Parts: sequence; C-alpha cells; structure tokens
Amino acid sequence: MARKRILFLLAGAVLLLILSGLGWLILPRLNRGSLVMTAQTISPSGELRAAAGATLYLLDADMILLGMVKGNESSPLRERVYREHPNLGMVALVMDARRRAAYSLGAEIIPFMEDSRPLWEPHVLQVARTDAQGRAVFEHLKPGDYWLMGRTESVDGAAFWNQRLVVNRGENRITLDQNNALFMK
Repeated sequence: MARKRILFLLAGAVLLLILSGLGWLILPRLNRGSLVMTAQTISPSGELRAAAGATLYLLDADMILLGMVKGNESSPLRERVYREHPNLGMVALVMDARRRAAYSLGAEIIPFMEDSRPLWEPHVLQVARTDAQGRAVFEHLKPGDYWLMGRTESVDGAAFWNQRLVVNRGENRITLDQNNALFMK
C-alpha cells in the first residue's frame, strides 16, 4: 500500500513537472498578438477591389526615417547605398514632410522603396502576401509598436502604405485602402 502511494506521488510529481515545463511553452503564446490585414485599391470607376498578391512587410522601424539618415564611416552598407543613390536622403526628407502635412506622396515612393531596400530590409520582422480577397495575417507578435509597409500594383493603378501601429494581445485588425495610403493612383 505504501509502495503504491509512493509511486502515485512520484507519478504526480513527474506530471506536475511536465505540465509546468509546458507552461513555459504555452504562456508566451497567450501573451502574443496577431495582425489581420485587408488591403484594397480603388478602380478608376471608384469601385473598391481586393489588393490580391500585395506584399506586406512588418518592420521594427519606419522605412522613410531609415532612408533619411545619411551614411557614415561606421556603416559601409549605408555609404554604398548613398553612393549609388545620392538623392535618397533628400527624397526621404520630402516624403516625410509630405506625410506629416497629410499630403499623399508621389510616384517617387516606388523607386525609393527599392533603392532604400538595403537600409530597411534588416528591420523586417515578417513578410506576408495577400490572398485573393486581399487578406493577410502576421502571427505570434509581441505586443508593441510596429511599422506596416506594403505595396501593390495592378492594371487599375498602384498603392503604397507605411503605417505605424500598436499591436496588442489577441487579434488586431487594419484595413489598408485609399484613406491611409501614402500613395495611390
């Protein structure tokens, strides 16, 4: 009888250790958030259309601000980017001033995005592509501040988004459309 009691207690202790060990795996996920995005463009006739196939990036920094910082000797990559694209910093300053004054940006955003890619790409945390309904999801996000950048092009036009957002625990939603696009044609 005593032997069964000891085995039962040992089995309970082992089970408790296993469950508490799994708790470390489960609890962090409970403290995470997700970001559900819906991206839309507007057709020339004014009809909203799903931005299918749009690439969306989640960053830990603003790509426009990253482009504004001039290169220095301590960063060979930054020096190379500015040597190859000498107007990059000026374009970033103009874009930042325009968005602060609530103006939409011009078509220069598309080449700027590609020219400055080496500067912002190290800050990409996740990448998603929208489905046929224009939806995409970033999952397992630590609550905090992020930048959502996205671009889409279609026969109807193009759109560019660069949104600062706060992700909370649980599901967070955002609709990307003409109301929050920095550029849409």
